[in-house]
Amino acid sequence: MGEFRLVEHTADISVEVNAHTLQDLFITSAEAYYNVVGTFNDDLHLDEELEVNLTSTNIEYLLIEFLGEINYQLNVKHNFCGKIFSLNLGENNNGVFLDCRLGSRKIEAESDILKEEIKAVTYHNINIGKTDNGLKVTIVFDI
Repeated sequence: MGEFRLVEHTADISVEVNAHTLQDLFITSAEAYYNVVGTFNDDLHLDEELEVNLTSTNIEYLLIEFLGEINYQLNVKHNFCGKIFSLNLGENNNGVFLDCRLGSRKIEAESDILKEEIKAVTYHNINIGKTDNGLKVTIVFDI
């Protein structure tokens, strides 16, 4: 499993994510997102399954779109997507794609604590780079 840390950033929140594989980078980035926005009760049952299918021109933009979908689910649909059942990445004639199944549930006011509202996941300086241990990306959240 990958790891993440918060990075100081002016007027926004930035996280640095490190992972061994590209798939793990996407999963750990989603965990970092939820760590930034709040504290969620993991004991509550995930009662819905969402399918997410995205296509983009490059892998960095695909990561931003994936996190943007999770942000949309939280802020608009009030869904906490607490589990990634499957996440497949690949290439096709249109660029790169993601097919994902997420376990979700509605936000519970009694047990979930929202700390930050993320307006957008930004494209600011987004770059997935290679490291000695795998991959690294810094993601900036507009708050």
